[in-house]
Amino acid sequence: MGKAAVAGAFAAIDAALAVLNAELDGSGPEAFSEADPLAGLAGGCLDVLAGAAGVQAKVAGLVARATGT
Repeated sequence: MGKAAVAGAFAAIDAALAVLNAELDGSGPEAFSEADPLAGLAGGCLDVLAGAAGVQAKVAGLVARATGT
């Protein structure tokens, strides 16, 4: 793996975070729920929280590998 691959991977992570933040701000391409916007937002937030928890675990594993522990 080269420096370009690492930089590209982190650029993709930054782009994904921008999409998730836009969704939470309500400026994503579509609403979480047209019928009930508040319930849709709550459900969408829970989806983001669940996904973020999984990502945190994977990042913790990556950090552990990078530090050799």
